[in-house]
Amino acid sequence: LLAVQDAPQKKHHRNITLAMSAEPPSTVSRNATVAMLLVFFFLIFIPLGVLGAAVDWPNNLSEGAEHNLPLLLKEEHSVFWGYFIYLIYSIFFYPVAHMMGCYVAGTEQVFSPWLHLGSGFAALSSVTRAIGLSRWLFAMPTLARLYVDTNTTEATKEAVVVSYDMLNAWGGGIGEILGVSSFAALWVVCTSVLFLQSQEWPS
Repeated sequence: LLAVQDAPQKKHHRNITLAMSAEPPSTVSRNATVAMLLVFFFLIFIPLGVLGAAVDWPNNLSEGAEHNLPLLLKEEHSVFWGYFIYLIYSIFFYPVAHMMGCYVAGTEQVFSPWLHLGSGFAALSSVTRAIGLSRWLFAMPTLARLYVDTNTTEATKEAVVVSYDMLNAWGGGIGEILGVSSFAALWVVCTSVLFLQSQEWPS
């Protein structure tokens, strides 16, 4: 008789335990998404501060090679670390965007093509941003050393200036037009569609 009376209580306790164990994943997912968003938001202020103090970035981007190349060499360490952190920030966009998409999609749209399409655009955004930024970490310092070298001829300096302009046009087109603008905007569109189609969010 006692065993029969205890059975419903045990079943009730088991249901409570299962319910409690089912709660943390969604809570962790939400907390992790918010945490990554906060890190992503504040991370941009590091390169802004470092590069802004060193070379007056981003205002210096409107200047030519004659102004920027000697300045890049003079502030070489600050420029490297500033752009390196900016590179990390750009790559970090993908996991943040993917987690946001998964959180908006919820359990009902986990296999939605909009979720995977958005994640693909976020990945392309990070890759193209990284390609565009890499010119400041690897190519520009070499051009700067050639430009300020006293043994460099005027013809070589003119070639360095042309190379500087071409790298900026190429890297800026890939990183800013494709990465920051186009692919990121397409991710926003896909995530917005997920939000509008979801039944888990208030109308």
